[in-house]
Order: sequence, then structure tokens, then C-alpha cells
Amino acid sequence: MTDEQERVQPSGVWATAVGVARVGALETERENALFRDPLAQAFATAGGLGPSSPPLPGDEAARRRRLGVAFSIVIRTKFLDDLLQQASASGVRQVVLLGAGMDSRAFRMDWPEGTRLFEVGANLHDSQALEPLVMGIPPIRSRRGPRRRRPAKLHGDKGYDYDHLRKWLRARGIVPRLARRGVESSARLGRHRWAVERTMSWLSGCRRLHRRYERKPEHFIGFTAIAVMLICLRRLGVSAGR
Repeated sequence: MTDEQERVQPSGVWATAVGVARVGALETERENALFRDPLAQAFATAGGLGPSSPPLPGDEAARRRRLGVAFSIVIRTKFLDDLLQQASASGVRQVVLLGAGMDSRAFRMDWPEGTRLFEVGANLHDSQALEPLVMGIPPIRSRRGPRRRRPAKLHGDKGYDYDHLRKWLRARGIVPRLARRGVESSARLGRHRWAVERTMSWLSGCRRLHRRYERKPEHFIGFTAIAVMLICLRRLGVSAGR
């Protein structure tokens, strides 16, 4: 049995990541490419879809479907690149790339000096996203004194029950209120978490926010602001007994 026969064929999420890398490699070779990814070919080859790989099986209908998927990947990649460039131009200096897979966006794009980049996988554990989340909290204006740049305490469920996270929070002057596995109940956390979860539920009830239709981020942010105002107006009406 040869090495080619022993090679495991990509499947599932792996096949998706390798396929995206292959599409990026083909787009990079085009003269009028919408984007260029110098690492895509190396990723695709390592995943089993190199230039010398045999053509994928399937009839003409399957080939057309793959071609349509490839077009959508190229357009999506170009859209996200433009979106991140606009955000960087507006002053954003912290970017979290979700489910980056084999796209080398963190390396192939020209990021402004001082930009902090975080790549997280699609199945990333909550505890691994805590540090970039806390670091990304913007300054909050207070009634007196300087703006607050960190919370006084942080509540979290048992998914964040790790000693290194407690030490990291304490080193920044944040009191960790993290439930301990097998010791404490998560029921008490509901008093604090429900205030956030119900707000997200209210926002998800808005059609324009539940599924994004806007191309430009400022339009989406504008609809978010309108939704927040409507939610506050309804809550004020309930409190006033109207």
C-alpha cells in the first residue's frame, strides 16, 4: 500500500477547512484576485488538496455545486476583509477572529500598529475566551473620577473554574466570583446572568438583529441602537404602569 493510499481523506470540519484553503490558493493564482493568501497553498497541500491531487469525484451537478460554494467563499472572504479594514480605519485595535480555520487573515492583511489579534476556534472552550474578553472591555465613563477600565468583580459559571483564571483576574484588581465544580451551585449566579441573558433575548427578537441584512457595520450598529432605545422605552412604560 502506497503513502497516497494510506492517506486519510478529509471529512467533516477538516474537509471544510482544507476546502477553504484550496479555494484561497486558486483565488491567489488569479491575475485579478479579490484577495491573496500566500499560505493557502501550503495549508491545502498539507490537508491533501495540493496541485497534484486527483480531481474530486462527482458528476457535472456536483462540480457545479462545488463551483458555487467556491464563489461564495471568495465573496465572503473579500467582504470580511473589507469589513475588518473599515473597522481598523475607524480606530479598532483589538480583533477576535472566530473560526479562522486555515485562513491566514491574521498574517496576510496589513494591520495598523498596536492591533491585538486573537484567533479562536469554532469549538473553543469558554474559559479560553475569558482573557481576550476582559481585555476588550472599553473604558466606561463614571460620574466622577477617571473612566473605569475594568470591573470590580466578575461572575462566571463552572466553565470558568480554573485557578489560573482566578490568579489572572486578581492580578488586574478584579475579584473573581467563579462557581466551583462539585462545590457550589450555579443557581445563585442566575441573579446576575439573567440580566444579561434576557437582554440578549430581547435583542434577538428584533428581525434586523437576529439575521444581519446590512453590508456596512455602521448600519447594523445603528439598528442596534434603535433596538436598545425601543427596549428601554418598553421597560420604562412597564415600570410606569402604562
